[in-house]
This record gives sequence, structure tokens and C-alpha cells, in this order.
Amino acid sequence: MRKITKIEILYAIALIVLVYIIFRLLFEDILQGRNIDFNLQDVIWLSISCIVFVWIAYKFYKYTQPLLSDRLILVIVIASVFFSLVLQKEIVCQKDIANGEKEFVNPLYPLYQNISKKYHLDLSFTKKVWEQRGPRNYKINDIFHQPKKSIDILFIGDSAIAWGVIPQVIEQMTDKKVAMYAYEANVLTETTCNLYNKLATYYLKDDGVIILSFDSKNVARSPKMISMSVRQFREIMKWKEGDFDNYSKQIEKSFYARYLAYGVFHKKYNQISKNLKELTGLGLKSPIVYRKYIENRINPKLHKAKIANENEKTKFLRWDMRSITQYNPHFKDLAFYNNDEPVKPYIDKNIEENAKAAAKIFGKHKIYMVNLFNNKESYQLTREIYQRYYKHLGFALCDLGLLLQDNRHYIMQEDGTHLNARTHMGNEGGLMKSILIGQWFQNYFSEQSK
Repeated sequence: MRKITKIEILYAIALIVLVYIIFRLLFEDILQGRNIDFNLQDVIWLSISCIVFVWIAYKFYKYTQPLLSDRLILVIVIASVFFSLVLQKEIVCQKDIANGEKEFVNPLYPLYQNISKKYHLDLSFTKKVWEQRGPRNYKINDIFHQPKKSIDILFIGDSAIAWGVIPQVIEQMTDKKVAMYAYEANVLTETTCNLYNKLATYYLKDDGVIILSFDSKNVARSPKMISMSVRQFREIMKWKEGDFDNYSKQIEKSFYARYLAYGVFHKKYNQISKNLKELTGLGLKSPIVYRKYIENRINPKLHKAKIANENEKTKFLRWDMRSITQYNPHFKDLAFYNNDEPVKPYIDKNIEENAKAAAKIFGKHKIYMVNLFNNKESYQLTREIYQRYYKHLGFALCDLGLLLQDNRHYIMQEDGTHLNARTHMGNEGGLMKSILIGQWFQNYFSEQSK
């Protein structure tokens, strides 16, 4: 057995590393379960990596004899396994990419119909639904289909408002055009406020209303934080006025969006994958050793998401792309009325800086919302944040905890699979919260007209 030199090992490992780098650059979006979105920076890095790969490959074959030694083969195999495990850290498990394409009758529809009669609402649009959570992408939102200066009320928030609140209900109760720019895990920071201001300036009427609805932890993030959809955020921030109209036309008519986009691919992939598993038994499974003892160490987020998905009983229902409703027949927790004032000061420099940025968002009327909760501490904290950081900046207060009376239908999520479960409505709770917000706006506009 011939001896292998250090230079051979070096070039062999370098070659393997570059293969995985190129793979990651090409398929990063797919590994992350999101739309493929190459930009100039990606192309530059990919080009550089390919050039270096060709040079390393040339050196490898120059310094390596035609017949590889057993030891070098072993080095290559071990290195390949190692970098395959490293690549696992890039993989996420998201349920928000068209995870349910088939429509079915909304299990909440009969209950919705009973509630709609009491409040004189038309909820026929909620009859057919599909399952889909997300997406968490700043470029995917119904607002981009709207004309310039057409929105009366713009909600900006996280899943506390994205999951449950139904814009059409508020529109029917106020005769105002409502838009929701709210996403799971979204944040209110100095940086993201620049995006919100850009959108509000383009879409909101000059006398329009901005209403902020965030979990308390999401207004206390670092002022520089974006948290999600960073590339899409930066792209929108470069838009000029004409780009809004161009993007609206693109997402409506683009051949790519209809036939070649990742969402279309993912839908076909799921269908084919399901058929192969069920009809031919070709479904692939992780080895038990990897699933039990390795994955939870090298990619704990993916492992946790898989376990949650396996045990997930909650369905994320959509009848359009404007809001999401969580459905679980076992939800029993209820939001409740609360009028407790804050009992201790909450000092946070991040909140202060973020609030100052929020005050600069375009909009004649600005409102800060206290959401519904199932514990008094959350009410107290949100009210303290408003009183200390937002009130003096001219924000009005929409305090849903003070409006709630009979709470029989104000169902909340309670299965414990999400860290901020106490801010999420479930089943008909989202509809009832929407009605509560509509009633608040009726009073607000009545006071403004006096």
C-alpha cells in the first residue's frame, strides 16, 4: 500500500468541501423550504466557487495517482459523511409552503354561520378552505395586489394578528378597506419600520390608519434585527414607486410564477412523493440511529419541528391569502376581560428606539393594540409598553382586554407547541376577535367624526 502525502489529503478534502459549497449555493432556498430567489451576490459567489473548484480538481488529479490508495479512499468517504452531516444543519422543516393544496369544507363554517347572523355578516367566503401555514416572506402578501393609496386601515404585526383576524369582517363593519401586513415571528424594529413606512407611504390613504399588533417580545428586539425574509426585505427597500406596480403585474401574469416557481415544483413533488410512498413503498426514512441520537444534536431545530409535525393536531386553515385560522376541536382555553394596570416599570432601550421608529411610519392615525390574552401578566406588560413608549408619541390605544365581555367563543390556542401560544386565537376565537376590533373601530371613527 503506497503512502499518501499531505497534499493529496488536502486537495481531496478541499474538493469535497467545494462540492458541498456549490450544492449549498445552488439549493439553499430549497433546503430552507422557501421560494428560489437568486440574486447577483449568489451568482458571484457561485461563479467564484466553480472557478476554485476547477482549479482544485486540476491540482487533485495532478498530485494523485490514477489508482487511489485505500487510505485516501477512506479519507474521502469519512470527509463526505462529515460534510453531509454538516449540511443537515441547513435543512429546516417548514409547513408554510403549500403544504395542503386540496380544498375542503371549513369545519368551522356552521359555527361561523350562527355567529354571522347575530352580527349581520356575510361569511360565505369562508366555506371552502385549504391547509397552509405562512408564508414568511415579505414579498408574498395581498397588499401588493392593491392600487396605490387604496388602503384605509393597515395592520402591521406578527402571528398575534396574522393568525385569526379576518380583514373582511372589519371591512364589513367599518366600510373601510383593510390590509394585513403580518407574519409569524415578525418583528417591530427600527430597521423593519423602514419597510413598513415604505409600504404605508405607497398603499395607505393620506387620512389612513396604522395599527400595530405585536407580541411584547417582538417589539423588544434589537433595532437592527429583521428576523426573516432578509433578501426580500432588502429588495423591497430598493424599490422605486414604479416597482410596486411592476411587481403586482409580475405576480399576477408571470409564466414563471404559474409554471416554474418553487411553489409549483413543491406541489408536484409532494404529489409524486406521496404516490411513490403509498403505491410502491419507495419512501425514504432516516436510519433509527441517526433519527434518535444524531439529528437532535446536529440540527435540533429540524428535529424539534419533525416531532411537532408528527404530533400536530392543529390545522392552519386558509380561504384566501389574507389571514390564517388555527383549528383544533380540542382547544378549550379562553381569553378573558382584564383591566389591570401595570404594577412595575418595564425599562428597555430597544423598545424605546423601536417605538421612535414606529412613530415615523406614514399614517395620519396611529394605534397600538393590546391583544387578547388568557393571563393578566401579558395584559399588564403590553399596557406598560404602550404607556411608557408609545402614548407620548401620539399613538391611540386599542385595548381589546377592556372590550371583552362574554368570552364563551373567544377560544385560544393552548397546545403548547408555540412559545407565544397565549397570543393566538383558535377556532371561532379569531372571528370573535375580528368582530371586537370592528366594534372598536366603529367607536373610533364615530369619535373622529365629531
